[in-house]
Amino acid sequence: MGLVPTDEADYEKIIQLRRSIYQNANLISLGIEQQYYLTGHVTLGYFGEIQSDLDRDRMVTILSNFNDRWLESEPQFLKVDRVQLHKFNDMTRYWREPDWPIVEL
Repeated sequence: MGLVPTDEADYEKIIQLRRSIYQNANLISLGIEQQYYLTGHVTLGYFGEIQSDLDRDRMVTILSNFNDRWLESEPQFLKVDRVQLHKFNDMTRYWREPDWPIVEL
């Protein structure tokens, strides 16, 4: 589900958090580079084993419709209180190591 800042001040807060993460010397030394396109999001769930008969097109349609309705209702999130570093290679396998950073806001 996408997050859309409601004004420039909210967007600037997101950008500052992003800069503080990517300008961290420890991340830079690992070769982690900032990607210049940013899409804030909330992960609604993770999939375990995916059944071979899953209708992927229908799943995408259902989730896209849900997201569109959510954005149209202009929901307000009061506070993001935690940011975690996760790694993924193909958007289906996320993981994190116990010593990877967590930022409590």
